[in-house]
Amino acid sequence: MAHAVGLLGDRWTLLLVREALAGAERYEQFQTRLGMSDNTLSRKLRDLVQAGLLERTSEGARPVYRLTSAGADLASVLAVLGVWNQRWFAVPKPRRPPPPVVDAAESLGLSTV
Repeated sequence: MAHAVGLLGDRWTLLLVREALAGAERYEQFQTRLGMSDNTLSRKLRDLVQAGLLERTSEGARPVYRLTSAGADLASVLAVLGVWNQRWFAVPKPRRPPPPVVDAAESLGLSTV
């Protein structure tokens, strides 16, 4: 478990995975959705590729980042964290998780909202 927490426990990793689950593939999409600095986003995308959660391919002049099977498996982790967060740290208007997270939560018998 320590390895997983070390890999996923920073401020940005799960947010990047969440956005990839929601369809973000290009650098600009991640940056627009999360408001990350160039240096941080570049470093985190490189780290996620190196960790095997994202794969980087070239389509045209710009790279595309897609979740690997290991990265996509985090949908259920995000679903459980989202439910836990809503239960214990209620926010006024929670953002509905992307469909893969909703599907993972429902398959686990959890409510996402």
